[in-house]
Amino acid sequence: MFSKSIEQLVEEALDSFDNPNENVASHVRRVIRIATKRQDYPTLIRILPETFDLTVGGRIDHPAFMDARQNLIALLGADEGEQEIDRLITQQHRDRTSSADKNKIYGASIAQIERNLSEIQELINSLQKTPEGLTPIDTYFVAKQNDQSIAGLLPSQRALGDIVERVRQSVYDVLLATERSIELGQRRPTVFERGQEYVQAALARRAPSALERFNAAEAAISDGSPESLAHALTSCRRMIKALADALYPATNQSIVGADGKGREMTDDAYRNRLMQYAIERLGGQTQGKLI
Repeated sequence: MFSKSIEQLVEEALDSFDNPNENVASHVRRVIRIATKRQDYPTLIRILPETFDLTVGGRIDHPAFMDARQNLIALLGADEGEQEIDRLITQQHRDRTSSADKNKIYGASIAQIERNLSEIQELINSLQKTPEGLTPIDTYFVAKQNDQSIAGLLPSQRALGDIVERVRQSVYDVLLATERSIELGQRRPTVFERGQEYVQAALARRAPSALERFNAAEAAISDGSPESLAHALTSCRRMIKALADALYPATNQSIVGADGKGREMTDDAYRNRLMQYAIERLGGQTQGKLI
């Protein structure tokens, strides 16, 4: 099956904004597809909640959202990752805040909000039609009552309309930023560059020799020749061993894991040592997927 490129998807998504028949929920779905293909975790954390019904409360536990959250923390580290997530959720809450009541945040999905808006408009349209066959005095009172009902609906219509427009603008901003990034030759989201900075800082602090090999691998990859790529692979292996030596030096012991198998903690078994360090520091069974 033919798979469209990210560039094509972005172009189609931007073009769709000129189509009056396209609702915001469809724009949101397009952005989520593009962000998923690009592994754009910040955008997923910011836009995915637009598709959730959060009126029932509780924490977000949608698999795609949790996966994006874990990957962002893995890239940036726990502290910076959590700060970035808080910033993105704050943005989403700001878009969903009522213009009439700053303490009220609409938790319905964007599709639900658009459906509510449509229902309100249909009701207003029906109230604007005065029934035929009434006496003049009855017509007056019915029209007056309908006008009062319409006046009562207008604040909700304005509030929901403001939210839809804010979400629409946020989605459009994401698409423009993605298009600009691609045109500048940045194939990956900037979060990966920030993630690399985090990795380099952590290696410099905990395993300087691993950082030297990491930089050597980066330099070899930049060259691009087959021989350089082979050197990069060797540097990566040496980097992983240097990291294991710094975090979990060889003990020549055998440790039985949760699966009942014994694993040697020798100098050449650096992968075993690195895994054991992760298990001991991250809590074993509770963080199995992340390990």
